[in-house]
Amino acid sequence: MELFKPGLEPQTGSSKADPLWGTVLAVQANFYFVKIDAAVAGIASLSMAKNKNQLLCTRRARLKKMGQRVIVGDRVRIEEPDWEGGRGAIAEVEVRKTFLDRPPVANANQILLVFALADPDPEPYQLSRFLVKAESTGMAVCVCFNKCDLVAPTVQQSWRDRLQNWGYQPILSSAQQRTVLADLQAPLQDTITVVSGPSGVGKSSLINQLAPQLDLRTRQVSGKLGRGVIQLATLNSSSYPQAASLQIRPDLTSQILAAAHNS
Repeated sequence: MELFKPGLEPQTGSSKADPLWGTVLAVQANFYFVKIDAAVAGIASLSMAKNKNQLLCTRRARLKKMGQRVIVGDRVRIEEPDWEGGRGAIAEVEVRKTFLDRPPVANANQILLVFALADPDPEPYQLSRFLVKAESTGMAVCVCFNKCDLVAPTVQQSWRDRLQNWGYQPILSSAQQRTVLADLQAPLQDTITVVSGPSGVGKSSLINQLAPQLDLRTRQVSGKLGRGVIQLATLNSSSYPQAASLQIRPDLTSQILAAAHNS
């Protein structure tokens, strides 16, 4: 299973003729939710937009003919914005700094790997495999151990020591008890972060605590399969932290979320 794949795709050239630039937060069918840069967020016309600093955009036919994809995380130039109607058209895509293809995410600069200390128990080989794949992207890698409330302090320290010996400073959290979530907010600030990990470790619960507006539906770990059940989730990216993309892959044992955080 290939979770991460670094690389670049052909892009159109960058033009500064039009100063209206933004970041694609979500893609649905042929529509793109674009957050306008803060530099222009104070212009008078933007105050009339339905969703404050966001526009629902389409892709210019010229880009489609060129085979230019528009994906979450892309930096795009907007033409003919309709602030009152909250609409616009994507005319250009900047060259991507990074590219992940499963799911497609552009310009991510950090990966957060989430594992559970219990239910399901962590597997060193599986953890190593995730770390190797994450490191191969060249992005910054953070590790979070969730469900720390289910194990004794000695077990917590044992896993903390192991990861520190590997060169990581793991963050221990409990989504249910809402503990140490502040430690997670700091490394996520001002980044586009891809969150990944095995099924059933509490990614959805953790994300719901960090970004309640996402309202990810969760279920208990299956006793028969020993892993979580991924369900349909709703995406509301209008409040902090800004959600850039939500990809639900029921056929995989991992769920990946890319979130753009802006202060």
